[in-house]
Amino acid sequence: MTEIYASAYNRVGEARLRKIIQTMRERLTAKMGNNNDNAFRFRRLFQAFDTAKTGKVHFEDFRNMSEQFGMQLDDDSLLAMLHVYDPEGTGFLEYHDLVCHLMDPGGQHDQEAGLMGRVGWCKAVGPG
Repeated sequence: MTEIYASAYNRVGEARLRKIIQTMRERLTAKMGNNNDNAFRFRRLFQAFDTAKTGKVHFEDFRNMSEQFGMQLDDDSLLAMLHVYDPEGTGFLEYHDLVCHLMDPGGQHDQEAGLMGRVGWCKAVGPG
C-alpha cells in the first residue's frame, strides 16, 4: 500500500495536497462551528463512519467523510492524503491521526517540517 500511496502523493504534489488539507480543515470547522466541544463533535462525526467501532476508517469511509464536507476528491487525492495520514500503509486512518492533522493544524510545525514531518510529530505526541 505504501507504494500506491507514494505514487499518488507524487502525482498530486505537496502544494496541491496542502490546499486539499486546508480546505478540509476549513470545511470541518464550518461544519462543526466554533465551539468548545469541537473534539466531541469530530469524534461523533468519525464514529458515524466507523461502523465497526474500531477507531479506524477505511479508504471508502474516508471518501464518504470527505463528501460530507462537500469535497469530491479523486482517488489520487485521497490516496495522497493516506500517504500522509497512514504512513505504515495499513489501509485505515486512525481517529487520533485525523484529529492530530485536521483539528490541530499546528501551522508552525506544518510549515517547518512539511506534511510528512508532521506524521512523526503526531506519532510522537501519541493519543493521550
